[in-house]
Amino acid sequence: MKLTPRILTVTTFVMIAALATGFLFKRLFAAQRAPPESDPRRQVPMATAKLEVGTRILQSHLGEGQWKSNDLIPDTILSLDASPKKIFPHSASAS
Repeated sequence: MKLTPRILTVTTFVMIAALATGFLFKRLFAAQRAPPESDPRRQVPMATAKLEVGTRILQSHLGEGQWKSNDLIPDTILSLDASPKKIFPHSASAS
């Protein structure tokens, strides 16, 4: 069998058509993916160093980090502005 320009052209068009058809069938029969469950998180103030009992909390002791919203207790301080100059009631390690 001789490779003529006509055979090469037809073969090229057949290959492109096969690829396009395969792509369309893949798209038509693909399973729908469920969107990933979002894990709601909030920015909350956290200690950047170990705090001892009786330490007066200053801005330099705090940083912000993410925490799961579902795990927050009602009396959690949610803003850096609300916490300065409070006395720390118990010891805690850095986050």
